[in-house]
Amino acid sequence: MASSPLTNFVAMYMPTLWAAEFAVFGCQVSYAPDAGASMMLDVLWKEGAEAEEVSPGRYSNITVRQSDFTDLGLSPDLGDVVTNNGVIYDVVRVDATKVGVFRLVLQERP
Repeated sequence: MASSPLTNFVAMYMPTLWAAEFAVFGCQVSYAPDAGASMMLDVLWKEGAEAEEVSPGRYSNITVRQSDFTDLGLSPDLGDVVTNNGVIYDVVRVDATKVGVFRLVLQERP
């Protein structure tokens, strides 16, 4: 069975694209799935989300590699907790993609 063009793209180009974006938008955060023990996770961090008028606002979005979760038998979920530079965020939206990453929308805790 031949692999699909999408599978080839993920295998061949996503590592290169991730490295290039990580150099600009990358950081390491503490990620606690389901209020459990936290783990350190490499993410692409971008301030703001949707139509938020003020930047930086209460929302941010991160992109995470699916393999960082599936290798541990996990997947990101609503209510997971992300800590970055001492600021705590709750995961309020999880979008899966076909190219091996999740996009998570975070809301800063008041």
